[in-house]
Amino acid sequence: TMRNNILYLLFLSMSFVSCSLDERSIDFTLKDDFYKSNDDLLMSVNSCYNTLSNETYYGNQFTSAIFCSADYGEGNTGQNSVQQFTRGELTGEHIILKKIWAQIYKGIARTNSVIYYSDKAENVNLALKARVIGEAKFIRALNYFNLVQCFGEVPLRLLPVLNFDKEEKLGLASKQSILEQIVSDLVYAETNCWNRGESREGFVNEVGRVTSLAATTLLAKVYLYMASVGRIANDPNFKDGTFSRIHKDFAGYSNYNDNYTLCKETCERGIKHPDFAMEKDWANLWNVTTNKNPKEYIFAIQYSNETGYGNRLPFLFLPRQSVLGGSRSSQGGVNRFVSEFVNLRTLDADNDYRWNNGFIINLDFRDGAKSEDWRWNTAGKGFYFITGTNTQGKGGGKNKLSLKKWNDSATTSEASSSCDLPILRSIDLYLMLSECKAELSQNPADGYDDINMARQRLNASTVDDTYLSSFEGDTRIEKFRNLILRERLQEFAGEGDRYFTLLRMGKYISECNKVVAKGNGAKVRTLDNYYWPISQDEVAANLSNAE
Repeated sequence: TMRNNILYLLFLSMSFVSCSLDERSIDFTLKDDFYKSNDDLLMSVNSCYNTLSNETYYGNQFTSAIFCSADYGEGNTGQNSVQQFTRGELTGEHIILKKIWAQIYKGIARTNSVIYYSDKAENVNLALKARVIGEAKFIRALNYFNLVQCFGEVPLRLLPVLNFDKEEKLGLASKQSILEQIVSDLVYAETNCWNRGESREGFVNEVGRVTSLAATTLLAKVYLYMASVGRIANDPNFKDGTFSRIHKDFAGYSNYNDNYTLCKETCERGIKHPDFAMEKDWANLWNVTTNKNPKEYIFAIQYSNETGYGNRLPFLFLPRQSVLGGSRSSQGGVNRFVSEFVNLRTLDADNDYRWNNGFIINLDFRDGAKSEDWRWNTAGKGFYFITGTNTQGKGGGKNKLSLKKWNDSATTSEASSSCDLPILRSIDLYLMLSECKAELSQNPADGYDDINMARQRLNASTVDDTYLSSFEGDTRIEKFRNLILRERLQEFAGEGDRYFTLLRMGKYISECNKVVAKGNGAKVRTLDNYYWPISQDEVAANLSNAE
């Protein structure tokens, strides 16, 4: 299986040598005499998947950082914690930030080696070879897309460093050139990666690997990102700050509608794909016991309850000491929804099915004497807890709304959950398609059918002109953008989408400052907060004096 291949790979692999961009891949992937068999190709690309599930990346720190960077999240406190992401107080020397940067470039180094040496491999199956290169290009594209959204302009390396004694410093590549490379990688991956579980010439594309539909979906997200920031950069009525560095590379591009069109066509292609599927019951998406790897998960970071291969998702997102988190040693309650955000009451609108099944309302604690229940204070004072016959107002460690998605009562320790972390889900194709149609025509009604397709399993209100009228906005299209923003919030809460959506739609400053205005103690966001800062160590080691 894929997991056993990875276990075997980790047994054989040698340690990494530390350097600033971490351009050195594991030793065997840099050897010409390694890529001599089909098994060698598979082992090499498995090493690329392993970089994604790492504790520093999707396994904990990056996932927590983008949750806390959005307007709704907060995490553990103290110096060099994710609290600085919540409060808008990041510096380039933040230890988590530096580790995330190094880990992503470690992953890029591995993909560069796999792509370079697999292409040269002889006497291997050609279809498998193209697939392996496609998988590596997808992972490289995902890594660079995360970098460009979080940091802006970053170094762009596409080949392995073959001689470290003669390694040249890298300058910052423009966002446009990085995005063009991302598109190129994903176009290749879409063509050469296989379908879920597909068999060719004796080889199987195991569940968990990159698929053609995964490349299609990520490609659509990249097109939508370029369209959104291009639209804002050319919008004289843009209200989220006078101008932002995140859009400066797109200021001269007035053809953002071309990217909306490309996104629309890519979404339509994805919806017609044989792997496209949506879970009938939204709540079943999160049942790790009976429904691990649902088909709606187009691409997910894979975990196992085998020792050393679990994750911390229940520990990160479930309330402290909740039985849903399994073992008593799993304290929980690390990442929470900011009370001031919750009190804006944006999550439970429309009696949304996802509110009752995606968030923890009735809490079951390991101590049988404790039971707590979220209640909405009709006097307008926000949410509060019912604890027996006592009520607790704002404040206190437990007055935090928690995410229910990653409940795994089988966990036996802090990092032993087998919950997978979805990076791409099928439903996003409908939501992106709805947004593109409305933006292209500037008529929200053109997006209603697709957003209603995404909502039909929820028994939710039909989106129409009447429904649209309840949203803020000076124009109908601006109301629709706010509708999309809330729909994505309710659908993808905690999945890493909120921060990136706020950025690309030009709503990061305004939405964060709504929460700040409620008194959560964070800094007022400005244009300087659109990007995470790059470490000065990195600038000195790799970027200064680079051409």
